[in-house]
Amino acid sequence: MIGWSVELSEFDIRYEPRGAIKSQCLDDFSAELTPLPTLSGGWTLYVDGSSNKTACGAGVVLEGSGDLFLEQVRQFGFRATNNQAEYEALLAGLNLAYDMGAREVTCKSDSQVMVGQVNGEFEVKESLLQRYYHSAKDSIARFSKAPLEHIPREDNKRANILSKLSVTKKNNHQRSVIQIWLRHPSVTEVEAECLAIEEAEVEADNWMTPVIQYLTAGTCKADQEKAMKQQCTRYTMINEDLYRRGYSTPC
Repeated sequence: MIGWSVELSEFDIRYEPRGAIKSQCLDDFSAELTPLPTLSGGWTLYVDGSSNKTACGAGVVLEGSGDLFLEQVRQFGFRATNNQAEYEALLAGLNLAYDMGAREVTCKSDSQVMVGQVNGEFEVKESLLQRYYHSAKDSIARFSKAPLEHIPREDNKRANILSKLSVTKKNNHQRSVIQIWLRHPSVTEVEAECLAIEEAEVEADNWMTPVIQYLTAGTCKADQEKAMKQQCTRYTMINEDLYRRGYSTPC
């Protein structure tokens, strides 16, 4: 202490007591406890999920009245298929809209499978997607009105860009966008068998590669053409993604 006193003695340093802070405390108290206003009408939610061999993520764009524009990116710390990523994006968007006070929101996605399943047009057969389906229905039920619409991919460009950003973003880049690291799936108690199936579907250079090539380009090895043609009758391509055909609809 004496040494510091000698070192600082050349500066004209004086101690002044701090003034009263009662007014600032009242301002902070009012700001923290004032509830957010409940907003209605004019909310539009765009969601999109992305999955590749290295990473999975989701993009969310929320537009509200008064030029309100929110963007959110979620990067997953677990393996996810395209359908699972689409459901994760929808759940994240609904939670964001609800937290912002929206009670009427129009949800839009370019995933024909997810939109069809949530709207009851497609049957949900996989147990993992059934959990996502029920979780999505519960989230939608919190709103007074929350229709889910299918739109072309070109009309969902911003959410699609954010979903791609979630799987390609480098550290310290795009700081203007809210990015959240999701360590676990939004649904719980998933069976180990379902997880094994989901992980197998996202591996690179797997059994899907020749099927996709045959469905899109009609090419395959000469000695496998007959077998490939028979195998490909059980699959179909929707929005550049491979799906297995159900008894009546793709699933």
